[in-house]
Amino acid sequence: MKKLLAALLLVVPTLAIGDENVRIFERADLTFMEQRKPPGDSEHGWKEVVLPHNWHRHLPRGRTLQAWYRLQHVIEEPSLRPQGIYFAWLPMRDLTVYVNGEKIWRHSDQYAFGVTRSAILVSVPDGLLRKGENVIHMQAVGNATWFHGIPRIHVGDALSLSSKAGVRSLLQGQMINIVAAAFGAIGLLSLWLWFRGGRDPVLFWYAISGISLLVATALWHLTLWREDAGALRLALIFLRYNGYMMPLLILHMRLAQIKIPWLEVLLWAALVAAVASIGTVSAWQSPAWIGWGILFGALPLVLTIPLLRSHELRRQPAVILLVVADFVAALMNLPARALRFGWIALARPLLLFSV
Repeated sequence: MKKLLAALLLVVPTLAIGDENVRIFERADLTFMEQRKPPGDSEHGWKEVVLPHNWHRHLPRGRTLQAWYRLQHVIEEPSLRPQGIYFAWLPMRDLTVYVNGEKIWRHSDQYAFGVTRSAILVSVPDGLLRKGENVIHMQAVGNATWFHGIPRIHVGDALSLSSKAGVRSLLQGQMINIVAAAFGAIGLLSLWLWFRGGRDPVLFWYAISGISLLVATALWHLTLWREDAGALRLALIFLRYNGYMMPLLILHMRLAQIKIPWLEVLLWAALVAAVASIGTVSAWQSPAWIGWGILFGALPLVLTIPLLRSHELRRQPAVILLVVADFVAALMNLPARALRFGWIALARPLLLFSV
């Protein structure tokens, strides 16, 4: 624990302190022109937007999911050090980056098409950024079944940006894996104690909850590099966030001594229906994600009420651990809803959220 606190004390200053060799763009120009090459400055349609920008909320009627962003980067004296462009997060299907008209990077050339990544650092070839005005164009392709947008953009010293990307990747990009591994370890330990301790039903459902989160996360990772697994990947993402909720809900009922067999069957049927509707490409895919997510996010809070109302139950370690699990589940689900509706910024350090 002391080592973890010491690491966090080192990380927080890194996130807070700026770098004079890095420029943070909080505004950009936007257009929805459909073309493969960067639109010219004289062409109409550019408008200034504030970053981060959730452009799925501002998409004109009849337009595709393609947008162009433009940055005007003025350099007084070119640096001899390597330069880079840093994106804290890219929730979109694809992004192509141009510097002064030259293509330098494409998201789908590095990762499977449609995979959201955190802490992306794009290297700028030496000599491409020159003294005076430089223009950076970004061709972004959105996702029809998911929110999409672009964060604040950092341009400057590649070494400084690499350090920032490493911290971001650790805290956000890897947090879901750390949480899954921790819950999986708790689940395996609970299963071992269940075998050794007389088949306690509470331990059994703790085991199922933790192991199910670990398995869902592992299955999701297996689909990352398959471009034909779009709908399947979306269903597995839902399972990663909500699949383990089902044994968690039954654990609530066991601790509160609520025995309603038909309700348990209904909950499992709801999970199957949710995965089927989200894993099927249709016009209802996005509403299904939102609706089922809200339902599975609310149910643990509802079933927590009888546990907290009992003076005897709320003092038990098992109940305290379960309430902590509910809090973690809320942190993993609420950012997705808030981002979908544009209530929070894309560039905030959401430690427990990464799609």
